[in-house]
Amino acid sequence: MISSSLSPNQYQQQKHHKTNTFLPIFLLIPVRLGLQHPEREYSLPIQYLLSLPFSVGIVGGKPNSSYWFYGCREDYVYYKDPHQTQQTVVKEKEKETKDNKDNKDKDKALDIDIISIDKDSIDSENEDLDDLQPIYVDNLDVDKIQLNTYHESAYHGKRLIIDMDPSMCFGFLFLNSKEWETFKEQVKELKFDRMPFSIQDDGKDSFGFRDDGNYQV
Repeated sequence: MISSSLSPNQYQQQKHHKTNTFLPIFLLIPVRLGLQHPEREYSLPIQYLLSLPFSVGIVGGKPNSSYWFYGCREDYVYYKDPHQTQQTVVKEKEKETKDNKDNKDKDKALDIDIISIDKDSIDSENEDLDDLQPIYVDNLDVDKIQLNTYHESAYHGKRLIIDMDPSMCFGFLFLNSKEWETFKEQVKELKFDRMPFSIQDDGKDSFGFRDDGNYQV
């Protein structure tokens, strides 16, 4: 991923000039839509933006709790908590391959100077990780495992849009130029009273300054 201070249009113009191809754009738009909570006028625009096929969701939530909002229904947004760990499920064949590799790595390590390590200190640091040890299963039993370990098992629920934290970040992914152009046209044609952000093609910001990525204070 390349972080750019240029607008997506300018970034594509520069890269297209060099490679003659469209490079996918992962666009993140951080906004603040109110003081304590989002203004009610932003409810419909948020619902619309989440429904776009280019949307990858919203990062937001509440103070000290960040969630991934992936969809909406009426005035509610649905979210999951990305800060969850799951046990690893390893097939026996994969375990054998890993063990063989580990043994080879140990053989190589014999040529390296040994450093004295306090084993007791290591064990005490790893006590909290016991619950996250890999689960080893026979190849035939893989389908019998609780497959929810491959996903976030907890359903966190929904929240009213007006109860969200006003600071949030919209995410969009455009794989080709058609998606990018369609997104710009759709956003510019919206007739909502207020929008979380706007799109301009003239290379200037809302104050009339040209956005060339070179700023001096």
